[in-house]
Amino acid sequence: MAASSSSTVNQTEIGGVRTENVPMQVINLRLTKENYFSWSPAMTMGIAARDRMIYIDGSNPEPAKTS
Repeated sequence: MAASSSSTVNQTEIGGVRTENVPMQVINLRLTKENYFSWSPAMTMGIAARDRMIYIDGSNPEPAKTS
């Protein structure tokens, strides 16, 4: 039995599908008028866990406009 050449899995591509742009539920807490203070940190942690905070906080530069 031959050993595989790589034991790591590329987390952004599984089964030929890039998972970084697949819509998915970030948290299971639905925002209501009463739960903002528990929803906000949960949503922030969910977005940060997917390395997407740069799109929220403005640290990702805007793409150049094409003519």
